[in-house]
Amino acid sequence: MELSLQALAERFGGEIVYPGEAYNITFSSINTDTRAINHGDVFIALKGPNFDGHNYLDVATRKGAAAAIVETPNTNLDLPQWCVGDSYKALGELGLASREKFNGKVIGVTGSCGKTTVKGMLAAICSLAGSTVATRGNLNNHIGVPLSLMRLANEHQFAVIEAGTSGPNEIKYLAELIQPHVAIVNNIMPVHVEGFGSVEAIAIDKAHLYRGLVEGGVGVLNVASAQQPTLLDALQGKKITRFNPELTDEAAEVRVQNIEQDTFGRAEFSAIIEGEEVELKLGVLGAHNVANALAAASAARAVGISVELIKRGLEKYTGDKGRMQLARVNEKLTVIDDTYNASPGSVKAAIDYAAQFERSAIVLGDMGELGEMRNSAHEEIGRYAQQKQIKQLWCTGEASRFTAQGYGPHAKWFEDKEQLKQALPMLCSSEVVVLVKGSRSTRMEQIVNALLASGEQK
Repeated sequence: MELSLQALAERFGGEIVYPGEAYNITFSSINTDTRAINHGDVFIALKGPNFDGHNYLDVATRKGAAAAIVETPNTNLDLPQWCVGDSYKALGELGLASREKFNGKVIGVTGSCGKTTVKGMLAAICSLAGSTVATRGNLNNHIGVPLSLMRLANEHQFAVIEAGTSGPNEIKYLAELIQPHVAIVNNIMPVHVEGFGSVEAIAIDKAHLYRGLVEGGVGVLNVASAQQPTLLDALQGKKITRFNPELTDEAAEVRVQNIEQDTFGRAEFSAIIEGEEVELKLGVLGAHNVANALAAASAARAVGISVELIKRGLEKYTGDKGRMQLARVNEKLTVIDDTYNASPGSVKAAIDYAAQFERSAIVLGDMGELGEMRNSAHEEIGRYAQQKQIKQLWCTGEASRFTAQGYGPHAKWFEDKEQLKQALPMLCSSEVVVLVKGSRSTRMEQIVNALLASGEQK
């Protein structure tokens, strides 16, 4: 959306330094990184523990920035600058101003697991119904959400905005910016417990997305959630559409029946969408994605998209890098890259997926941000892998020592990834499907790259 520097300063305060023509500046694109800045962008100088964007104002000037948003102006530069008290707050205000000018439908997505997949599924569906903007990657925090909202334009009919959190009140702030017409809380699981203290506290925080619904907005509710009472409290007085991802009789507008899987675990199932039965075959791996598909279908119907387009969009979507991506390396080795992130719920879903293969192996890194649950949660994952009869479990990382202990004496634990890499030929000596997973901080994609390098990918 095109915004005016003068109007922003008048509304939100602050001072425009280097006035004159600066008051006439309008812009529709902002950037926080001078390496990616384009001529005519507005550069916003953010400060962090290890960086300060103010040090790059001269670079922004040379690259043709129209103006900059700063906390401390540099009057030596031929660059209009809006001087504010807090650049992060100003970034949020830019996102809010853009959102308020948008006339299309906005769908907000949050949850403990699967929210990026739901966002991707919705983007695939909505793009069949009209021009759509969606969160790129997982730019879902106090920086990414305003940047996503700034991409809204008059030609867009739909926006799918993902909201993530690692601590209290983040979703509340993001919901105030997103102002969704439809809000999804996909599920509640022990993710980022370190920042919240309990799963109940996570549910309370995620439910703020429901509280941020515009008047007449719709909340999409997972009836299988153990935290349903907390979520319903946030939905009082609001419209609700329910989805049921389990084969139970609990009432829901969108539900599943007759789930099957193909050779590589792509779900084939019947869905009942507001009374209409439709046969679906997902393009992503894993039966756990049935729940994500139902959430996306529920939201799509809430903004008026037909069941026919929902089916086409869901079957078209094939997932994102690092999220259940299959590569057939050679006759013996198949690799499943699920390294983008890991939590207890998502690791169990990955184990369920791997368990369908007769010769399966799982390579796990640590799960992060579990607080006091760290050791017990990792040990539980090991026991779960044993119960599901996973043939080989390899682990690396300090916390994953407990995963190996939970599995039993036949698990292999490596102090670091280099030791694990050296042992990979032993893992790949016979026909095997290897699934690799770990929290983002563990960079388990290095193991995937080593496996792919071991043979010519087909």
